[in-house]
Amino acid sequence: MCSPKWAAASTNAETEITCLPNGRWPANIVVPSCRPICTIPCVNGAKCTAPDTCTAPDSGCNPGWNGAGCTNDVDECLTDNGGCSADATCTNTAGSRTCECNAGFTGTGLTCADVDECLTDNGGCSADATCTNTAGSRTCECNAGFTGTGLTCTDVDECLTDNGGCSADATCTNTAGSRTCECNAGFTGTGLTCTDVDECLTDNGGCSADATCTNTAGSRTCECNAGFTGTGLTCADVDECLTDNGGCSADATCTNTAGSRTCECNAGFTGTGLTCTDVDECLTDNGGCSADATCTNTAGSRTCECNAGSTGTGLTCADVDECLTDNGGCSADATCTNTAGSRTCECNAGFTGTGLTCADVDECLTDNGGCSADATCTNTAGSRTCECNAGFTGTGLTCTDVDECLTDNGGCSADATCTNTAGSRTCECNAGFTGTGLTCTDVDECLTDNGGCSADATCTNTAGSRTCECNAGFTGTGLTCTDVDECLTDNGGCSADATCTNTAGSRTCECNAGFTGTGLTCADVNECLTNNGGCSSSATCSNTVGSRTCACNAGFTGDGVTCTDVNECLTNNGGCSSSATCSNTVGSRTCACNAGFTGDGVTCTDVNECLTNNGGCSSSATCSNTVGSRTCACNAGFTGDGVTCTDVNECLTNNGGCSSSATCSNTVGSRTCACNAGFTGNGVTCTDVNECLTNNGGCSSSATCSNTVGSRTCACNAGFTGNGVTCTDVNECLTNNGGCSSSATCTNTVGSRTCACNAGFTGNGVTCTDVNECLTNNGGCSSSATCTNTVGSRTCACNAGFIGDGVTCTASAGLSSCSGTTAGGSLWQRTYGGLPPTSYVPNAEYVYKTLTFRALVGGAVQFTVTGTTGWDTYLHLHNYPFNAATPLANVIAANDDYNTVSVSSFNVNIVAGNTYVLVVSAFNAYTSGPYTITSSPSTSIVGICV
Repeated sequence: MCSPKWAAASTNAETEITCLPNGRWPANIVVPSCRPICTIPCVNGAKCTAPDTCTAPDSGCNPGWNGAGCTNDVDECLTDNGGCSADATCTNTAGSRTCECNAGFTGTGLTCADVDECLTDNGGCSADATCTNTAGSRTCECNAGFTGTGLTCTDVDECLTDNGGCSADATCTNTAGSRTCECNAGFTGTGLTCTDVDECLTDNGGCSADATCTNTAGSRTCECNAGFTGTGLTCADVDECLTDNGGCSADATCTNTAGSRTCECNAGFTGTGLTCTDVDECLTDNGGCSADATCTNTAGSRTCECNAGSTGTGLTCADVDECLTDNGGCSADATCTNTAGSRTCECNAGFTGTGLTCADVDECLTDNGGCSADATCTNTAGSRTCECNAGFTGTGLTCTDVDECLTDNGGCSADATCTNTAGSRTCECNAGFTGTGLTCTDVDECLTDNGGCSADATCTNTAGSRTCECNAGFTGTGLTCTDVDECLTDNGGCSADATCTNTAGSRTCECNAGFTGTGLTCADVNECLTNNGGCSSSATCSNTVGSRTCACNAGFTGDGVTCTDVNECLTNNGGCSSSATCSNTVGSRTCACNAGFTGDGVTCTDVNECLTNNGGCSSSATCSNTVGSRTCACNAGFTGDGVTCTDVNECLTNNGGCSSSATCSNTVGSRTCACNAGFTGNGVTCTDVNECLTNNGGCSSSATCSNTVGSRTCACNAGFTGNGVTCTDVNECLTNNGGCSSSATCTNTVGSRTCACNAGFTGNGVTCTDVNECLTNNGGCSSSATCTNTVGSRTCACNAGFIGDGVTCTASAGLSSCSGTTAGGSLWQRTYGGLPPTSYVPNAEYVYKTLTFRALVGGAVQFTVTGTTGWDTYLHLHNYPFNAATPLANVIAANDDYNTVSVSSFNVNIVAGNTYVLVVSAFNAYTSGPYTITSSPSTSIVGICV
């Protein structure tokens, strides 16, 4: 029987054995063995080797376990992430581990492939966002023109900021994700840039051709040019001549021109026309007078009078020759010369004086009498003689110096220079010689200042000069000597490792640093043999030619002279995992995984916190595992830090992404959008309803309907007035003649007006130009009349010597008397007593005839009419023309007393050049009665007898 805590090794081990008397049991009985009993069964491959003792076998515990009793679970995840994919989470289990691909990855866990979330429902991003796949996740970024988290994106109304980048002269219209720019009326361009339309470039902006069009921002103004008046749309010429003679001189004629006037001085005057002055005929060609006459200006003319010394009419003048009498009063030693209107007296050659008196001239007193300066002048009567002085030769007028130097060097020394002088010569020793010039000796230049040679040269005296030669070691002309720099050639013979230094006339050689020797020869010095060459003790010294290099040993950094320990952690985190902390050690470093990571520090695996309790995030948030941590982001429609999330009222921000023309209503986690009245769409995008497309928006058919955001405006068209819903035609003709010319008739039309130039004018009605009727067939006037154009018409006036209304003109003579008869005259109704007839009435009791005349001169005239004795005869004087329908209009004088008279007369003042009408009337009973009209004086009038 086994001891306590031991048991038979087999099932039949429990047996009784009868022992022999000697206390032993028979040899043929096999005693069963006992095995220890372990109250807690051994597990994981451990063996029960003693009571309640489990021991790992020599072959080892089962996989996944270790320890003395194989009870220690092995955490496979601590090594190489348990063999799981780097994108999987390794979870230790009893004796094993599980591998589960991290969120955003799919696979067995041993291998994991990234899930492209963007392939399904745009990764949960907004339809207006771009989904970008990342390792294990995705990012959402709102597209251009939208804003938000990416999970939700709302349209950005670009027009709210800086007019959407449109021009300040453009209208910005928001669109989904963008905006459009359209230049305002009066501007043109892309909308981003708008340029003002210069209306003036086309048809002068609609302004009159006689106006200046000025472009303004989006429009233009019209202003009539100087000399024109009107609205600018229409401009009429101003006749400047009607006021103050157009600013012309009173002595000038003002002629109106389009937009201005011209001023022309009258005959006999000159100037600009603005100012006119009398023409002084004498200023031009002496007024036509003789050149020997004096012209005197008179008003409108001039007089000519021959000057003293001349004779003639003034227009032609003949000179008087004074020299013909007594030599003209000149001296007998002078010459008299006749001149125009006078004579001159000039003393003869050799004499001087006024010509009236003359004295002999001593020519020698002036400029030596014209003789040479080297001659003697001797005065003679009326002349002089010239003789060259000693030492000169010539005529005396010209004298030439004798050059003594041409013969025997002028007697000078051969070492001297002979210089000719006026009448003599000088001798001067040549350079390098000294003496009087007649005798010269050589000068030793070297005795003074080394002969001018350089201090570094040798001076050698020569005949009349010296030579200079630079000393050895110098080079130059001898006058100047420069030291020779031996170092410039082959380093002066020094070693290539030596420095050659030039000295005066020589050089020195000195071995460079890092070399030793005489300078002519130099050997390299091994600096590393002494004090490691000055390198750091943590560096290696390497000898180089003439120097050495120092390089810091591995694990150190610096210039080699100074070396410091390298902190491996400063570079690439010391080779540790980016998720580990690197700690520098002398010559090395240690790596320890950061919190949230596991591994040996060189390799660290992220712990996915989101797998437990949503990572501590709110249930309304998404937990996203991050390297070493996790982030919590509230789901779309919620706000907060992700740990705590509350519903977002999207409508409070940018109208919840709804159109600015829509109403946003908040819902749990979202919102709804409904377009406002006057708009249509899904609420996120709302388009303005163009009311003008239906029934002209309710506007008048004579109005323009303009759509506005959410509504419309009505504006009556040009030519109409009203509120736009109701429009009434405007009668443009009531204001400023409708813009027509003042010489045109404006006719109102529906919505506009027409302009037609009046009779006597031509043009388009807006601009009318006076027709000069006189240019065609003399304006319908008589060929014996002068046609004068007037504004819109013309007048006809019979020329001098003719009488009539200008349309009909008859040659006439002075009127002294005129006889005729009233037979065949016109009938009229007269007013009795003192006044002419009041009107023309057919079949009345009086008849009349007319006599038209023009006054030749002005003044008092008496007119008398004499009829047949016993019948009434009357005479009236009228200004031309006479109109029987209104006879009182132009009456000037009359003798019209009611009585039976045969003679009627009156006195009146008439004006020269005016036209008048005499009216003779008689009682109807004497229609064939004769009459005679007389005037006194008779030369006052020109007329026709009737």
